[in-house]
Amino acid sequence: MARRRREVVDETATTRGRLLDAAERLFADHGFDATTTRQIAREAGVPLGLMTYHFGTKDELYAEAIGRRAEEHVADILAAMAAVARQAGDGPLDLRALVEAFFRPIAEKAAHASPGWRSYVRLLARTANESPSHPHVATFRTLYNRVPLEFIRLLRERFPDADPENIYWAHHVMTASIIHMLVQTETLEQLSGGLCNASDLKTVTEKMALLFEAGIARLARL
Repeated sequence: MARRRREVVDETATTRGRLLDAAERLFADHGFDATTTRQIAREAGVPLGLMTYHFGTKDELYAEAIGRRAEEHVADILAAMAAVARQAGDGPLDLRALVEAFFRPIAEKAAHASPGWRSYVRLLARTANESPSHPHVATFRTLYNRVPLEFIRLLRERFPDADPENIYWAHHVMTASIIHMLVQTETLEQLSGGLCNASDLKTVTEKMALLFEAGIARLARL
């Protein structure tokens, strides 16, 4: 009896995992609105009824798809930023290192992790670019809200005399740039005639840190 229960649990976990993997890929490729539950079930190779049984609605499935990797990702970013703050001690925070800490965890996942993580990175970029009025976007913002709040707090500590409005603008423009980079279009390659490679996320991280180190510092002095 115990063995049979374990088999049922394993089968349930496998089915849920296949549905979440399929949802992650399809939401990343086509967006929330253009992806149907029937497509997800077909991609996962399970009956539509099982998708409804395990997750209920498409919104609930999306919430789990975005949420299952969010805890690890958020923890990685917060830990990286905390390390920069610790290293600064009582001195000025290293702004370039802070920008790198904000972006490097997801860049490393996109470059070196499993295909699931690469799909998740594209899903984050797509979701972050959508209107906050969509209910499914609220899930994303709830899960990730600690990250921008902590980044902004550290910026305000680093530049205590800065106009708060400029600090928020700095974060907004930097985040918009990150979202664009994660989409990894071939525009840069075409413009540069192959000189630059936007999928080289190590170089992207380094260039972005240099650019926003200077840009944020300049905004803070306005």
